[in-house]
Amino acid sequence: MSRLLLSRLFLCVTILALPVLSGCTPVGTAIGAASSVGVAAVQERSLADAATDTRIRLDLNDIFLSRDLALFSAVGFAVVEGRVLLVGNVARPEDRDYAAREVWAVNGVREVINELKVGPAPGLSQIADDRWAATSLSAKLLGDAAIADVNYWVLVNDGTVYLLGVALSEGEAERVVDHAREVPGVRSVVSHVILKSDPRRAS
Repeated sequence: MSRLLLSRLFLCVTILALPVLSGCTPVGTAIGAASSVGVAAVQERSLADAATDTRIRLDLNDIFLSRDLALFSAVGFAVVEGRVLLVGNVARPEDRDYAAREVWAVNGVREVINELKVGPAPGLSQIADDRWAATSLSAKLLGDAAIADVNYWVLVNDGTVYLLGVALSEGEAERVVDHAREVPGVRSVVSHVILKSDPRRAS
């Protein structure tokens, strides 16, 4: 069985098994959070990196939940090879800085990409649209045989799609962005995807 087919089978099982998450934490992030052993075996990142990423996610959940429930509900994040992407809306600039400091304090974090916005959270209608966009884009990536979808994490907040992951080629990375732009209701796309050959992966 091919590596790509294995990744799709693991992701299909994962999607069916996961509950729908609230706030700005979309389905794509949930897929990444569940990929510790089975899915990680067919990802570009190593099993060791996958295990570290899972531990970082658990640590961040614990930190935000125990220290600041408001931030826990407002901040969505994805972790790939120690690179942490923060997405959401916070009330004050200090909250944005605080969240970044808390992430940097977690062992194994190598980069913090702070896309948190200061301002009111999206309304219920926009949250529903964001969830639909995340689910739609995840399905598009899953259905595209030219994309190793298991290497990508999708977060959507207030009509903006944020991408994190490892692309096998520039063409694949561009294809992912193109899919995101085609999802109805998406106003902008921000990609923090790096190439497989990027020297930051070995740092």
